Amino acid sequence: MRPQTLSAQIVLPLSLAVIAGSLALVGWLSWRTTSDSRAAFREQAAANARFIKRSHLPPSDKLARDLSAVLDFEVTFGPWDAFGDKQRRSPGEVVRAGLDREVVLLRIAPDTGALFARPRPSFGESLARGSTLVPLAVFWGGSLLLATFLSRRLVRPIVSLAGGVGALEATQGAPAEFPGAARRDEIGSLARALSQTHARLIEERSKREEGERAAMLGRMATGLAHEIKNPVAAIRLHAQLLDGCDRCAESAQTIAGEADAVESLVNQWMFLARPEPPERREQDLAAILDRCLAAAEPAAEHAGVTLVRRYRGQMRAEVDAARIAQAVRNLVTNGLHAMPDGGELEISVTEIDGAWHIRFADQGRGFGAEALERWSEPFFSTKEGGMGLGLSVASEVAFAHGGTLRVENRERGGAVVSLQIPIPR
Repeated sequence: MRPQTLSAQIVLPLSLAVIAGSLALVGWLSWRTTSDSRAAFREQAAANARFIKRSHLPPSDKLARDLSAVLDFEVTFGPWDAFGDKQRRSPGEVVRAGLDREVVLLRIAPDTGALFARPRPSFGESLARGSTLVPLAVFWGGSLLLATFLSRRLVRPIVSLAGGVGALEATQGAPAEFPGAARRDEIGSLARALSQTHARLIEERSKREEGERAAMLGRMATGLAHEIKNPVAAIRLHAQLLDGCDRCAESAQTIAGEADAVESLVNQWMFLARPEPPERREQDLAAILDRCLAAAEPAAEHAGVTLVRRYRGQMRAEVDAARIAQAVRNLVTNGLHAMPDGGELEISVTEIDGAWHIRFADQGRGFGAEALERWSEPFFSTKEGGMGLGLSVASEVAFAHGGTLRVENRERGGAVVSLQIPIPR
């Protein structure tokens, strides 16, 4: 079955309402016109009866004919008892006489009556009167105005909205502006809701495309990691063999360091490509921090950055040590890169609300507005040559451990990145 359009659903009930209203109005106006006509007939008959009484004219047939010719209705005189019981029981009232006549009986003498008769007004005569046609014309004109108003204020905006919804699939870029969004009624609310829905649709489409790209890069990363791990293992092995040679010690250390850097990069790709659940074991976060900071000391000295430790004692947590170490290395590296002219990178740990808060506070320029908004996106970086994986991987590591990663700017300059790891109960 073909669905009805909104116009048809509105026009049909409105047309039925107009027809029913017209019939009711015509019936009421006809009744009102007939009542007024009967009242006028009754008053005119009473006036003529009073005239006959005052003039003391004999009620003859000639007088009856003369009055009939002047009054345009029939006048009959006769004995009071000669008239029917119905007329005598209703003196002065308009009474139906047969199918097409109505009469008024009035007493003009103690034993004489005057019967005034006329044809009953027909429905057509009542409808043709101006008192009936004018209200009907006003009613129909008002109905036409109402239909025009509904069409312009309701049907057309909704049709425009429907057309806009149909064109959403072809819309790219910015969210569509639907007609009627500035209205303050339900149509305006619907238009604004559609605009918001379209905006969310574009956002979800963008996220889906980004996810597809990430999945493709993940497959590439998996293959790349598989190909790189074997050469890295060989490099590390030969670096260890060179370690016993005095002249080759520095070269061996450089080879091992570069192999560690390559392995760290591979691990980051693997964390993004295969976000498997971490292998948690009870670990000492302080020991993990010490190992990572010790490894970063040469790079910090070269950059003129002092690593300031503000933690001590054991900090037990159930974590994947390799992943936590990767996140710490990323945050330390970011802090070093944020201070090309040197400074202090403060690493502190506090216990707040059942979680370890590991803070990395640098003295650099801080995050820009765009970086504060998009820091968690993979491959987003404001640093020249940066891959945009450091904060993304650290955030994924924190989330996988039931924690969070927060970034903010310090009031006195610099940035603070806080890695939160829950403390086991």
